[in-house]
Amino acid sequence: MIRYRRWVLGLFGISLVLLAAGMLRLEFNSDARVFFGENNPERLALEVLEATYTPNRNLVFVIAAPSGDVFNPRDLTALAEITEAAWQIPHTLRVDSITNFVHSYASGDELIIEPLFNPRAPDLVAESDRVRRIALTEPELLNRLLSTDGTVTAINVVMFKSGDQRVVVKQIATVARELKQQWQARYPWLEFRLSGGVMADMTFAEASQRDMVKLVPIMGLLTFVALLIGLNSLVATVATILVIVAAAGAALGFAGWVGMVLNGATTGAPISIMVLGMASCVHILLTWMQQGAAGESVHNALLKSMKLNSSPIIVTNVTTAIGFLCLNFSVSPPLRDLGNIVAFGVIYGMILHLSVLPALISYIPATRLPRIRFNGAVLARLADFVIHYRKALLSVFVAAVILSGFGVSRIVLDDDYIRYFGESFEFRRDTEFVEQRLSGLNALQFSIPSGRPGGIFEPAYLAQLDAFSDWLKAQPNVVYVNSITSLLKRLNRNMHGDNEDYHRIAPTPEHNAQYLLLYELSLPEGYDLNSSIDVSRSQTVVTAIMHHVSSRDIRLLGLAAEQWLRDHTPALYAPATGLSVVFAYVSERNIKSMIWGTSLALVLISAILLVVLRSVKFGLISLLPNLIPAWLAFGVWGFVMVNVNLASSVVTAMTLGIVVDDTVHVLMKYLRARRLEGLAPPAAIRKVFHNVGFAIILTSVALIAGFLVLASSDFAINQHVGLLCAITIMAALFADLVLLPPLLLIVDKVKQ
Repeated sequence: MIRYRRWVLGLFGISLVLLAAGMLRLEFNSDARVFFGENNPERLALEVLEATYTPNRNLVFVIAAPSGDVFNPRDLTALAEITEAAWQIPHTLRVDSITNFVHSYASGDELIIEPLFNPRAPDLVAESDRVRRIALTEPELLNRLLSTDGTVTAINVVMFKSGDQRVVVKQIATVARELKQQWQARYPWLEFRLSGGVMADMTFAEASQRDMVKLVPIMGLLTFVALLIGLNSLVATVATILVIVAAAGAALGFAGWVGMVLNGATTGAPISIMVLGMASCVHILLTWMQQGAAGESVHNALLKSMKLNSSPIIVTNVTTAIGFLCLNFSVSPPLRDLGNIVAFGVIYGMILHLSVLPALISYIPATRLPRIRFNGAVLARLADFVIHYRKALLSVFVAAVILSGFGVSRIVLDDDYIRYFGESFEFRRDTEFVEQRLSGLNALQFSIPSGRPGGIFEPAYLAQLDAFSDWLKAQPNVVYVNSITSLLKRLNRNMHGDNEDYHRIAPTPEHNAQYLLLYELSLPEGYDLNSSIDVSRSQTVVTAIMHHVSSRDIRLLGLAAEQWLRDHTPALYAPATGLSVVFAYVSERNIKSMIWGTSLALVLISAILLVVLRSVKFGLISLLPNLIPAWLAFGVWGFVMVNVNLASSVVTAMTLGIVVDDTVHVLMKYLRARRLEGLAPPAAIRKVFHNVGFAIILTSVALIAGFLVLASSDFAINQHVGLLCAITIMAALFADLVLLPPLLLIVDKVKQ
């Protein structure tokens, strides 16, 4: 690599350009559904629902009247104008608000169906009072489009699905935000918020882009400073930065060439590649500096460094890649993509560490060989401490493992996709406002079958449907239930002169069918019932909207509802579905799938270590410092955070390959000292601390700092991965320097 360094650097440049060109093909996927695999059963059920009924992807403009309720001429007129203007949003299917709510009532022998508010009424004060009286008693409005106190209302814009959703979502969100600003300027006495499924998708994309733009430069600067301080060489630092940035760029290019898209999970790939690659570079450079300090020439020092580190670097990078490749067991495609991107970057980076880095370093003149600033006496004292107190240290680790078990037992598989986003995201703030003052975004949907075409008009079917709706309304955190029975009971009342005694299901199928037909014929364009009734009139949807709930709450309510249907109306049984249900189960499914992925990674890594170390005994010993860090990290997590989300479920597989790095360096240096140099175990331990102690500390600190940068993300997927990885690597540092040496001394059975 040194003799043909120009060829090495030339080939490196060509390969980097060819690979990095793939970044031009990269796109951000703003669809939150990207987190669900194509074979995900909950996603398949959702797609069946959406194929049967009109999809309900939406925007929600929430409008608050801080000075009082919205039932005054000025506010209602403004709402009517805003409702009309909302139709200009691209891909709009229908717009619902309290002003255009399809109100039905009897007038003599006529059934009147018209918008609830008439902005051209001669007496707007009287009209506003009438709207207040009706709206505040209308179950189809309360906790959906109107708060119970009348101070907050919503305009729900339903979108039809068309075109490339990555383009469509951005287009819709851009127009919606512009309208919100215009309306806020035009109606300054009102307060506007913006939420809904479309804005959730847009925020997923923005979270990804924000992390790419914000965190990667911070990571680059932090890495530069850490290397400059640790290596005491600007040239060596620049060479390292060049290599690790090239590996990250090549990996992103690879992602572009194979057709991957960036999203909230894959944006963490460049940071992971950079911090992982830095560890290998540091080992090479510090050994090179140590050899130089021992009197070797720049050339010979570099050759010896490569000879000592090549095998450990190959082993550590291969095992790291295996850990990330096992993310392919994840049920979430973005996490699989994350694993493949990082694995490619790690292997490509390994090639650069063993070729480009020495080629670059070889250009440093002999007179410019940097010196290590770190005081070796500190490491020598640490080695003596570990050797002398090895039994006490082992006892401390045993106690920590037992204590962590209590923390792990506290962990709950729970998720809340709304709170994936931090308070800095407008969507998070606006959605929490919606949940506190109006309604919720999480919904359970049940497509209840009647068993035959036209069967939904049967009074027995409708009675059971109504009973199920009433049961749902009584459940905690359920704020609104939508069922066709509410409309049919209203129409039956209307057809009997608005007599409240007839606010019930009509007694015959013919009555129900005729009422609904009359109602549909009177609806304005775009206001059909296809979102809740299928074309054959054989099934209808019951929707329960919840607020202040997590994935666990959604799962429990879904299971309870399904059990209620089995027990009370088995012929009408339908599973719970909806986007919230898919999110609610994805973490749980991912945990189960990653057990297999982590197990495979453990088997493969263990097999590699057994072969490389040429010892079953030392291969088995290596498992402890590799597995304990993740256990300790989740123990801490159980005491501090409790909840584990989608991303947290893959951390063990990710970090398994990472924590192996330092273990491999310690074991290979220890066995080299024992087998080739004939040193006794205590002396071999001291040699290990002298040779790789500083490198292990520096790389671990850099890795921790890098993942803490990722943990600073305001996107919970990256935040939890970064924080858990940082805790795991910190635990691994102590395991490799404080746990592994005492284990080696005990296994070798040689006293000091």
